Amino acid sequence: MSAQGPGAGIRVQGSVTPGAVVTVEVGGAATSVEVSTGDGTVLSFPVLPGGNARVRVPNVPGGTLLTVACGTGLRARVVLVEVLAP
Repeated sequence: MSAQGPGAGIRVQGSVTPGAVVTVEVGGAATSVEVSTGDGTVLSFPVLPGGNARVRVPNVPGGTLLTVACGTGLRARVVLVEVLAP
C-alpha cells in the first residue's frame, strides 16, 4: 500500500496477461476501481466488501501499461500495471 495516510492505498500485481482476472486491494472508502487502457477506454469494477475488486484485464497487446485508479481529485490513488504478451 502507498503511504497516503491510514487506510489509504491500492495494491495490485505489477504485471498481468490479457484476459486474466486479478485482485486489486483497496484501502479507504473507495466504491469502484477504474482501469484505463490508454486509448480512451475506461472500465469500472466495484470494490467488494473487504476492500477487494476483481478486475478482468482487457485484451490489449503485450507491453501496454494499464492505469488502475480509485478515488478522485487529491484523494486519487493510481498504479501502473504492465500487460505481458501471453
